[in-house]
Amino acid sequence: MDDTRLDEYIDTHEERLVETALDLLAFDTQNPPGETTPIVEYVGRELAALGMDTTQVGGDDAPGIVGWFPTQPDPDLVFLGHLDTVPFERVQWSVDPLGERDGDVIYGRGQPI
Repeated sequence: MDDTRLDEYIDTHEERLVETALDLLAFDTQNPPGETTPIVEYVGRELAALGMDTTQVGGDDAPGIVGWFPTQPDPDLVFLGHLDTVPFERVQWSVDPLGERDGDVIYGRGQPI
């Protein structure tokens, strides 16, 4: 996808992209305890909605997910990240650390995906 097509995609889907970012931020995955199963399941549903095949990897204590387009013989792009976050104290935040939108700005302590 070239820069022009990417810009057009973002412009066309901006609200959905913002909603997805806020959805991801809303998962409390502070480690400890590092409960990531719900966010892994969410990401799996979102990838499947894009037509991707998925498989969960890792153990019950640290699940992950791999997604790919079934029509692609080899991956062109790979994202790797973790889904847990370091602990935070809500009282130290002036906004909701699990996602808050103020106009064009999104605040939150979240996952780096």
